[in-house]
Amino acid sequence: MAKTPLVVLEVGTARTVALLGIHSPWTAGPPAIVAVSVAKTSGVRKSEVVSPQSVTTTVASVLKKLSESGNVDINQLDLVYSGGDLQGMPIHGRAEIDAEYGEVDEEDVAAAIAHMRDAPVPSGRTTLEDIKCDYVIDAKRVVDDPVSLTASELVVNGIRTHADANSARAVIAAVEETGAVVATVFSAAASAPLGCTSPEQRRNGVLVIDLGGGTTSWSITRDEKILAVGHLAIGGDHVTNDILCAFHTGKDESAAELKHAAAQAILDGVDPAEQIAVPKMLGIGKKIKLRALDMVVNARLDEMIRIIRDDVRAVGGLEGLGAGIVLCGGGALLRELPTLVTRVFDGIPCAVGSLPPLDCPEIDDDPEKIRYAALYGALLRAAKVRQDEQPAESSGRSRLFNWFGRSGGRP
Repeated sequence: MAKTPLVVLEVGTARTVALLGIHSPWTAGPPAIVAVSVAKTSGVRKSEVVSPQSVTTTVASVLKKLSESGNVDINQLDLVYSGGDLQGMPIHGRAEIDAEYGEVDEEDVAAAIAHMRDAPVPSGRTTLEDIKCDYVIDAKRVVDDPVSLTASELVVNGIRTHADANSARAVIAAVEETGAVVATVFSAAASAPLGCTSPEQRRNGVLVIDLGGGTTSWSITRDEKILAVGHLAIGGDHVTNDILCAFHTGKDESAAELKHAAAQAILDGVDPAEQIAVPKMLGIGKKIKLRALDMVVNARLDEMIRIIRDDVRAVGGLEGLGAGIVLCGGGALLRELPTLVTRVFDGIPCAVGSLPPLDCPEIDDDPEKIRYAALYGALLRAAKVRQDEQPAESSGRSRLFNWFGRSGGRP
C-alpha cells in the first residue's frame, strides 16, 4: 500500500502553520513529519477573517514552502479550526435492537450513530466534527464495542463541536482560494490533548488548556474520550494589548517583547522597587516598574482562568481530573502561569504539556514547540481517519467512529 501524504493547516491569529506527514494506512504508529512551514498571519484579527485575500496569500506561501520542502503536490489538506466562536454540545443517538434482547450488529451501531449525527445544530451554526464518547446498552452498561452483545437498546453518546457558519466558511473559502481542497475540519480544542498529553493522562482525566493569540480553548479527556470542550475569545494578544495601553509602549511588538522577556503571571517575589527598560521603539526608551507590569498581566490572566474554571465547573468537569491540568499553545510559556492556574483551580496540579520527539529538528529544537500541540494532535487524528477509511483485513469492517473523530460535514 502506497504511503499517503497528510497536510494539516492552522490559520491562527498570530501564526499560520502547516505540517506535512507521511502515513501508511496499514502500518501502526504515528505519521512521520517530513516538513513544517510557518508564516506570520495576515488578514485575521481575534481569530476572525478580516481580509480574505491576505489570508489566501499567507496560506499560499505556507503551502508553497511545505510543497517544496516535502517534494509533493498539495491538493488536499485538513484544517485545524481555532476560532473563538467554537462551542461544544453533547449529542446522543439511539437504536432499538430488532429482537427482544437480541444481539447488537453493525447495522444497529450505524443506525445509532446516524441518529446521533442527525441532532440539529443551533441556527446560524455549522458542525465541525462529531466525536463519539461511549456506547450504552439498555441504559445501564457502558461498553467499548457493543457488537455481538445482547441488548434491547443501544445508545451512543458524543460531543459535537460547532462554530458560527459564516466565520468557519470564511476561513475555508480563503484557504481553498489557494487551489487546495479542505477535506476535513478538526477543532483545536479536541486535537490538543493528543498532541501534548500521554495515554495515561488521558485515561486518568486531564483538562487541557490551549492558549493561543486570539482565543483560548479547553477540553476534558477521561478514559481516552473527549467529554467536553469550550472556547474563550480571549488570548495572549489581549494581554499584549493591556501592556500596550497601560505603558504606552508604542507598538504591539514592543509590548509583546516586554511580556515574553520580563512578565510573570503571579506577583510573588517581585520587588516593588525593581524597574525594567521598555524595548525601544521609534528611538523612544523608558523604564517601568516590574511589579506594575506583572499586575497588568496577572489581572487579565486571572480573569481568563476564572472564566474557564467556571465553564469547566458548569459541565461537571472538575471531578475526576486525576492527571490535573495541562497547558499548551504559545501562551503556556509565560512564567509562573501553571502556579496561577493551580491557585484558581483550588489546588489542582498544573504543568506545561510536552510533545514527544518527532524526529523533525525544526520542531524538536524549538524552545516553544508546545505551540504545535493542537496541530500535531490533528495530524494524528487525520492519520486515524485515513486508516479507518481502509477496509478491515480481518473482521471485514472498520470502526465507523471513534475518539479521534470523524468530521461532521464540511461547513
